Amino acid sequence: MVFAALVIVVSGVAPSAGTPMFDVIVCGAGPAGAIAATVLARGGARVLMVDRARFPRPKLCGDTVNPGACAILERLGLLAPIVPRALPIDGMIVSGKGECA
Repeated sequence: MVFAALVIVVSGVAPSAGTPMFDVIVCGAGPAGAIAATVLARGGARVLMVDRARFPRPKLCGDTVNPGACAILERLGLLAPIVPRALPIDGMIVSGKGECA
């Protein structure tokens, strides 16, 4: 399983009056960015998470939570709210043109 997000650590920034200051800016609110932001915030960092798109948005890969992802969400205490809304599947068949790799 590969996730990608850009995490920027901000240091030495003196905000003007009334401007919020963040320790970390997470660019990308997909699975990797959301998990990174959660772990950092739970560790006490002031986190800003940004994404170029509005949520929710239809994405097949975003609608599927595989067993590896479930294990990560369970470890972070985030799986329980998802389970009642989930539709479990027992398996799948992936097909397409050409040969299998």
